[in-house]
Amino acid sequence: MVKSYALRNLPVRQVFVPLLDESKAKLIEMVPDVGMHVTDEITEIHPKVVVLMGGLTMPEVSISPEMALDHVSRYDPKIVGACYMSAFFKEKWHDVIPFDLLVDGIIDPVHIWRKTD
Repeated sequence: MVKSYALRNLPVRQVFVPLLDESKAKLIEMVPDVGMHVTDEITEIHPKVVVLMGGLTMPEVSISPEMALDHVSRYDPKIVGACYMSAFFKEKWHDVIPFDLLVDGIIDPVHIWRKTD
């Protein structure tokens, strides 16, 4: 939802499609005093821009880059990739998907604090 929050004031309609299943597409809206929220409303999609998100769980998800490309190519959108820790590169998605923009967030160093008793 961080990416959605950054776009909240732009004149765009944001839609979340879980695991390429358009029958479960939901609107993402700003809720005052709460933040970005996925609604219960199922909606149609006609994207001009598709953001593919990748992260540490990519190896556990049964979606290949070929499946994703086949799916989004129906719409001829701009394709944006947003991943962390080089996930798209490690899984070779960048070799298949013709990203128009790819953002790779690197968290380095990572600091962890723990309360000690």
